[in-house]
Amino acid sequence: MASAGVATLTVTGNQPGAITITASATGSAGALTPGTGNPITFNVVTGTASKIALSGSTANLTAGTTRTLTATIQDSAGNTITTGADSTLSVTFAKTTGTGSVTGVGSVNAVAGVANITITGATAGSVTIGASGGSLAAGTGNPITFTVVANTTVDHFAFATISSPQTAGTPFNITITAQDAGNNTVIGYSGNGFKVKLTSTGTFSASTAITTAAFTNGVLTNHSVTITNTGNFTITATDNGGGTATGTSNSFQVNAGAASKLAFIQQPTNTNAGQAAITPAVTVQIQDANGNLTNSTASVAIAIANNPSSGTLSGTTPVTAVNGTATFADLSINKGGTGYTLQATSAGLTSVTSAPFNINNPAPNLTSIAPTSGNISDTLDVVFNGTNYISGVTNVSFGTNITVNTVTVNSSIKLTANITIGSGAAVGQRNVSVTNPVPGGGTATLTNGFTVNNPATTTVVTSSSVGNTSTYGQSVTVTATVTTGSGTPTGSVTFYDSATCGGTALAGPTNLDANGKASFTTTSLTAPGHTITGCYTPTGIYRASNGSITQTVNKAHLTVTADDKSKPYDGHIFTAFTSTITGFVNGDTSSVVITGSAAYTGDATGALNAGTYTITPTVGSLSAANYDFTVFKNGTLTIDKIDATWTTNNASKTYGNADPNPLTTGSGSGFAASDNVTATYTRAAGESVAGGSYHITAALSPASVLTNYNITNLGADFTIKKRDATWTTNDASKTYGTPDPTPLTTGSGSGFLFSDSVTATYGRAPGETAAGSPYHITAMLAPAAALANYNITNDGANFTIDRKDASVTPNAASKTYGSADPVFTGTLVGFVAADNVTATYTRAAGETVAGSPYKISATLAPAGVLGNYNITYNTADFTIEKKDASVTPNAANKIYGSADPAFTGTLVGFLAGDNVTASYSRTSGETVAGSPYKISATLSPAGVLGNYNITYNTADFTIEKKDASVTPNAANKIYGSADPAFTGTLVGFLTADNVTATYSRTAGETVASSPYKISATLSPAGVLGNYNITYDNADFTIEKKDASVTPNAASKIYGEVDPAFTGTLVQHHLQHR
Repeated sequence: MASAGVATLTVTGNQPGAITITASATGSAGALTPGTGNPITFNVVTGTASKIALSGSTANLTAGTTRTLTATIQDSAGNTITTGADSTLSVTFAKTTGTGSVTGVGSVNAVAGVANITITGATAGSVTIGASGGSLAAGTGNPITFTVVANTTVDHFAFATISSPQTAGTPFNITITAQDAGNNTVIGYSGNGFKVKLTSTGTFSASTAITTAAFTNGVLTNHSVTITNTGNFTITATDNGGGTATGTSNSFQVNAGAASKLAFIQQPTNTNAGQAAITPAVTVQIQDANGNLTNSTASVAIAIANNPSSGTLSGTTPVTAVNGTATFADLSINKGGTGYTLQATSAGLTSVTSAPFNINNPAPNLTSIAPTSGNISDTLDVVFNGTNYISGVTNVSFGTNITVNTVTVNSSIKLTANITIGSGAAVGQRNVSVTNPVPGGGTATLTNGFTVNNPATTTVVTSSSVGNTSTYGQSVTVTATVTTGSGTPTGSVTFYDSATCGGTALAGPTNLDANGKASFTTTSLTAPGHTITGCYTPTGIYRASNGSITQTVNKAHLTVTADDKSKPYDGHIFTAFTSTITGFVNGDTSSVVITGSAAYTGDATGALNAGTYTITPTVGSLSAANYDFTVFKNGTLTIDKIDATWTTNNASKTYGNADPNPLTTGSGSGFAASDNVTATYTRAAGESVAGGSYHITAALSPASVLTNYNITNLGADFTIKKRDATWTTNDASKTYGTPDPTPLTTGSGSGFLFSDSVTATYGRAPGETAAGSPYHITAMLAPAAALANYNITNDGANFTIDRKDASVTPNAASKTYGSADPVFTGTLVGFVAADNVTATYTRAAGETVAGSPYKISATLAPAGVLGNYNITYNTADFTIEKKDASVTPNAANKIYGSADPAFTGTLVGFLAGDNVTASYSRTSGETVAGSPYKISATLSPAGVLGNYNITYNTADFTIEKKDASVTPNAANKIYGSADPAFTGTLVGFLTADNVTATYSRTAGETVASSPYKISATLSPAGVLGNYNITYDNADFTIEKKDASVTPNAASKIYGEVDPAFTGTLVQHHLQHR
């Protein structure tokens, strides 16, 4: 209703789009005509984001299959927000409640206000999923609830945890569950035919049922298995009905059972008798009943079982097992034999016997015997040296008529045989042998190793010296003569410095000559004497004998001569007397055969001053075993004067000063300290510099000792020196281009006598460049007459021309990538105009944006004047700016399941020389629900792209749904019979999607209600969104069943009550029509 001619209406926008509103009214004169602005048109636009709606199927979701949920960002009126920042919000899909679970939830960025997510059923149970984003409220259908149900397909078998450790040979139970991909129990895996076959990384016992009993509601409980070996094992179950499902248990430990028996692991091997040990070492295991190694520490004994040669087993037994293994490291058997066996035993365990093995006798070796001879009818021990001797096994032989009484094996390398040489034994050499019998064994022979002797001999020893007496060093010949009752003995004689055939051998063995004699000559017999024994060693048939002689040896005579000595005078008594001893024989020297030293008398022993003196030697403490001291000869001591020098030091003074006091100093060399020689000094007269130098004389004392010296005393010089003085000139400077200062510089003198009035004037070397400076300043002193009295230092000074400050500054510049450089400019400051300094500007090389800015620098000219300046060379930046460019892919599409087309696009703004090209690709994905996918571009070469401001545009790639259909086949049955298996036809689906159909019909079992509709449910759900599917259906007809009823005939007596009537119902066999 208008008020005062105005009517106001408030409208609320609801659905986006153009709206036209017309105002109309009827006045007193009729309908009013529309005026200005009537009707009015405006647009309703989407409001701000307010809520999130959620849609998707709420039907049961089979575990392992997928479902797509769609979240829509809406304004308060339920319009989708398709543009702006809110249209691309991140939407989070999350389970909020429920006993079941799904995978695939998470956050997805909305596209044009819509966010899709694909989830997969996992754990069976109810699931509630909500969609949220920012502060938006929950909209229609948010949250969504559905139920995850177990899959009917077994994906794998799950074992209940098998505990560790188990015991080998002992049964234990396992439980196995048939599960789908979401780990849900597949209860339909039940009854006969639903079994698994078991395998294991261990070894099952023969009693273990490898094919199990049937599962009940998807579970096999308490199935008994036994593993007979030890280690870490697993058990694997595989479907026994042809399915592919498998499952493997956890790894579990199987330990050995109780110790039950023994087993040889390292059998004894063939070895030589008496060898240190049977190698490798024999080892025996303590095992459980299944042959597994236990960790028993029981004691295991070992002994010979079969003993073919009555051998004796040596070594450590019993031994304690370590971790179930007993190691016998030092077993040996002392006698050879074939077919030995060993038996291992341990209390409470089944014993074990080894495999047969052989002990071989080693082949003996014979290297020598001692003694190597004997006489007829002697009984003696002979020692054999060699190897591989075995007690009770090894025997020896000396040939005929020598009886071996006993053989004692002392060790493997030595035995002793006691023999008797019979009267019928042939005299001379014979072979000797040693034998080890079989198995193995052998004989070693020493050819001509033993000699049988018979005749006795006599040995007489004589000396060539008179009365068997000689002097030390004298030549003496000792002769041994060997005789016998018949024939001439052969053999050799050894001469010993002893009364027996032992000790130190003086000579020999020396062979007897044709007369039975052997001799030796020596000069080495020492005092006081020797008993010399000649010992005859026979060859052939003779017996040994010996004889002795006593030889007296007198000492030889020596002469002691005092050595002449001399020394220079030193103020001390001489004591270092020596002497020379002569008369030695046999190459003896005093240092070897003499001990002690001679003593000395005579006036030499107290001499002090220069002169000659007599040295008289005496025996002193001299001593020698083979010598005496009988002759003594004198020597002479000479004391010589010594050279001495007195050195006087030069002295001086500065002109005009007094002489020093004392005049000078000096020192003596070569004088005895005890003589205390000193000096006093004087000089020649004179006081002028020109008259010098003046001689200094040294007078020595005391005079009484000076006769012991040859003295050199040359005196020294006394000099009057010039006075030192210095004139110091100060450095000076000026700036390049200005005149020299006046005066040029200043200076001052030091060391000059005031009365000499020394002054200076200054000049410098010519030059006006900074590079040529500094220039030398010279000071010229006056008056010349006074300067001769001075040593003057006058070094002058430096005059420096300093550089002038100046600078050059380039101006900054820039260009766009790909264009030419501009002309560079700059500013010069501080240069003298007359030098005509100019600048040339250049920049660092480079034509890329990434390399810029490049430095602009200056080069100045002419070079000849630049050294007069302190030049600041400034730089500036030259910038290459990026060039605008873009790449835009073209939109594209395809039908689901077909190959992608080739992508194209447009490049704008790039330099042709850069050869920029684009490769187009799209976001991965092959589903309709996931599209559109973004097409984007990748440019190359990468090295030039940094020179551009590039706009990377994108385009949409759309996958459109593929047409497909499912058509069930019509079916029927006879009333009361089971439904047949339903079939149908799938058309248009991709083979790789593995789409299958499950057919079902409307519930009902009556003829009257049929036909019932047969429909199809497709799977997997995750791929169905890629198709436009036509779901056809078909009729299922229940046909009538044939049957009959036949009453039985009846009767009654008139007047009675009717009897109960009966009949027969007949069900005909089912016939499929």
